[in-house]
Amino acid sequence: DAINLVNSTGTALTVMDSSSLGNGKLEAVNIAINNASSGTVTITDGTVSSTGANGTAISGSADGEIKVTGGTVTASNYAIASEGAVTVESGTVSSTGANGRAIFSSRISGTVTISGGTVSATNGGTAIYKGDSAGKVTISGSATVTSANTSNTSGTICLGDVPPSSSVTALEITGGTVKNTAGGNAVYNGYAGAINISGGTVEATSGKAIYNKSSGAVTVSGGTVSADGTSGTAIWNDAAQ
Repeated sequence: DAINLVNSTGTALTVMDSSSLGNGKLEAVNIAINNASSGTVTITDGTVSSTGANGTAISGSADGEIKVTGGTVTASNYAIASEGAVTVESGTVSSTGANGRAIFSSRISGTVTISGGTVSATNGGTAIYKGDSAGKVTISGSATVTSANTSNTSGTICLGDVPPSSSVTALEITGGTVKNTAGGNAVYNGYAGAINISGGTVEATSGKAIYNKSSGAVTVSGGTVSADGTSGTAIWNDAAQ
């Protein structure tokens, strides 16, 4: 690991680019920043990247937070992998691998809050993968979340397992844009977590804007949910089939 944080609290690390050309980089083959502490890692500008095929640009613990307020976080595999809070207010978080995940959030303790900037999987991966959807994903403001994912069992946002009896909200969209550009799903919900949309745009081309595979409730009270093309579907709800 290029930087390994173990016992930090509060502000553990702030990454900023003070270079005259604005092209400062922090790179590693495996993990560029490993936050094993309860502190907060903030990226304000510059680039943090993993150059390895299976690397992670920033790794986070259950008690810590990873916050992106500018700059670029990128990897072929995982740009950000965390068991704790992930917040993106501005900047770019991207995965370039065919099976990569721009943000991989696991465990109930993991939450993902995107209020601005761009989170993308440009080559077929998943922009946001929530491994345990009891920890909520929130999209708001001017956020852009996009992918070229074509898998029928994934999407730009892929929501993972929750207990079958749970009615917890797994995904809340109040603003921003969630889009699949390649004929796949914009949102794939394979389990029981609920999806609430009160604003913003959820869009697919020839795929499904929302594919609700299991028993999770989908509530749309505002915003736009749409799919283009003759084979596109705005909301496909297997629970109602």
